[in-house]
Amino acid sequence: MWNLGRGRSGPATPTGQGFDVFTEPKQLGFEKDAYRDAAGRYSPDALTDAALKWMESVDQPFFLYLPFHDVHAPYDPKPELLAKYKARSGVTDPAQAATVEAMDANVGRVLAALEKSGTARRTYVIFTSDNGGTRQYVAPLRGGKGTLYQGGLRVPAIIRGPGINPGQTSQATTLSMDWFPTVMELAGLTIPETVRVDGKSLAPLLGGKSTSLDRDIFWHFPCYIGGGGPCSAIRSGDWKLIELFETKTHELYHLTGDSGETKDLSAIDPQRAADLLARLHEWQTATRAPCPLQPNPAYDPSAAPKRGRDERGKSSTKSSS
Repeated sequence: MWNLGRGRSGPATPTGQGFDVFTEPKQLGFEKDAYRDAAGRYSPDALTDAALKWMESVDQPFFLYLPFHDVHAPYDPKPELLAKYKARSGVTDPAQAATVEAMDANVGRVLAALEKSGTARRTYVIFTSDNGGTRQYVAPLRGGKGTLYQGGLRVPAIIRGPGINPGQTSQATTLSMDWFPTVMELAGLTIPETVRVDGKSLAPLLGGKSTSLDRDIFWHFPCYIGGGGPCSAIRSGDWKLIELFETKTHELYHLTGDSGETKDLSAIDPQRAADLLARLHEWQTATRAPCPLQPNPAYDPSAAPKRGRDERGKSSTKSSS
């Protein structure tokens, strides 16, 4: 989703951030969060139609940003796909599975269009997500969206394009903010010195010149979303420490062999925990990260979360939808 600013104009909107064309579901006749319009069209299909139409209109290198509303509950899958997965044994949630297939099909339409246009071999395609998954779908990981456990942090990260060997995988820990310097380097562009870059280019990993990125990684989430409380985290190699603000406690995990974060090692290895906590606090201070020192007296964990006023599934491109 586009979650930097609402509306169709202004500095924080897609066109204010450099996109030439911005198409959202509302323009295509879809209500907020809706998978279908009054005519029964499926939102991801319509968004892909708009993207493909724009791709046919450009005759120069382009950047297409196409975030689907899938896979986001509440689902409203295509009846034929829903029936397909209801008929299969072992499918936990047929509606979710049907929605995933519908998204896959539209990703395939974009890839097919690149092949047809002859640009596939000189085009990078990146598939990723903006947050971790729903708790019942992320096993054996712990947590989910709104927590700093692995279930809330791990997302798909797939890329294909020139110079990338098909089928290769990487165990390096990456961040969504790494994609900006990665795309700039792959495109042969220089980032202006006035632009502060938080991520690192993944080009060395993709080209096989490196297998890891030498850095600590930080997450900060002083919020009450997804059932988790305000917290902050640091990962250094395979070690990860989570600071829980309300209880003034911390947890230490070694993710090799314990990706589900089942064994808190903070009492077993207090020196490592103290070192990581100190580095986390240094980062919080340097970034002026807000750290709540006591529980929010107005917080009600049983209250249903309020929906935002954003148009979910909204899409923008450097010139598309």
